[in-house]
Amino acid sequence: MPTVDSVSYSKVLGFLTTANKKTFLTGGTGVGKSVIIQEYIKQSQEKENYAPIFLNFSAQTSSASV
Repeated sequence: MPTVDSVSYSKVLGFLTTANKKTFLTGGTGVGKSVIIQEYIKQSQEKENYAPIFLNFSAQTSSASV
């Protein structure tokens, strides 16, 4: 279910990738970062030439440690 935040993040992600800017999405556990990126890639894969790399972390990994 899309939220105001997830729609906003998706739009920003689209603007950044359209401008050929490298993007690193970070945030707390359970805010939907992975879902936002995976949906964006799934929608864009047909139009663009993406090679996704997914890094999975546990709930104990903080974004600051990356």
